[in-house]
Amino acid sequence: MKIISDGGIVSCNSKDTIDAIMLTKNIDYIDGIKLDVRISKDNILVLAEDEELNKFSLSNKKVVSCNYDYLKKIKFPSHIFKYYIPTLEEVLQKYNNEKIIILELYDSEKIDILLNKLYDLLLKYSYQYYFMSENNDIINKLKESNLNEIGIILSDNEFKIINSYNIDEEISLNDDIFLVTEYPEKIRKKYFLSTKSEN
Repeated sequence: MKIISDGGIVSCNSKDTIDAIMLTKNIDYIDGIKLDVRISKDNILVLAEDEELNKFSLSNKKVVSCNYDYLKKIKFPSHIFKYYIPTLEEVLQKYNNEKIIILELYDSEKIDILLNKLYDLLLKYSYQYYFMSENNDIINKLKESNLNEIGIILSDNEFKIINSYNIDEEISLNDDIFLVTEYPEKIRKKYFLSTKSEN
């Protein structure tokens, strides 16, 4: 089992922000990170979990309907407005290339553009790339695209997402899966530290 941080260390940061993501890169028990990838109106690949901006502002606009100059000015309402919506390239420039990067892809409105932009960008940075999406159209397009050359599409049985409501679920350490969670430290304490203390 590989522990994948979902959007970074969020205990004192906001998910999918540069600080939250960068905190994971030197933590040895975290094997990689999952990033939520969307595309802006001007075709910039950005990191945003939510389709609409009303989580961060009074705007009901969608990420895909806004240029990146506009998106970057939207500050997260917590942490004294420290955080903004980053680009995927910002993260790839700074991250540790020994870690796994899982990209969850959204924006079915611009699938072809998103995948072409993604291919061009990922060729510039050497990571272990995996792709996932809840959208079947995106998965089908992924299978037909040249992204197969530089990454692997994850099937449903290859990953498991641990949320706050199923954090106590029992999981076998021998399962050959990516365990995607916003709570990597809790997973470590539950499965790894407890196992060592019993031996």
